Amino acid sequence: MDHELAHQILLSSNWGTPDHYFCGILAGRPCSQVVHGSRNSLRRHLKKEHGVIMNGTKVPCTWLGCLEQQQGGNLPRHILRHHLGFRWECSHCTSRLPRDDAIRRHRDISDEEGCKTATAVVFPGPGGVWI
Repeated sequence: MDHELAHQILLSSNWGTPDHYFCGILAGRPCSQVVHGSRNSLRRHLKKEHGVIMNGTKVPCTWLGCLEQQQGGNLPRHILRHHLGFRWECSHCTSRLPRDDAIRRHRDISDEEGCKTATAVVFPGPGGVWI
């Protein structure tokens, strides 16, 4: 069975991977609110609940004590990849992509014709919860 088709069937079934996560930001105490595993959802949560300013100012990632410095606007992407374990693959060749925006670069540099029109297949990380 085609890799992308199998993934789409899984996600459309009742057995799809849960893609909501408990927030691990430590600000005196763990936040533990449930957030959707998307960059926009994390961005909204970080701004509203933790006062993170989404600009070029460096801020520490306090996800379970990480403390890695990130530009505020890059913090949601950092959390998705490094703390929630999200992965992306090319829908044509199944090359692993380091970030969700890497599909554009992959399309541009790939020699395979199918990759030129491919999409990024999202694999949510472990630890998701059903809500």
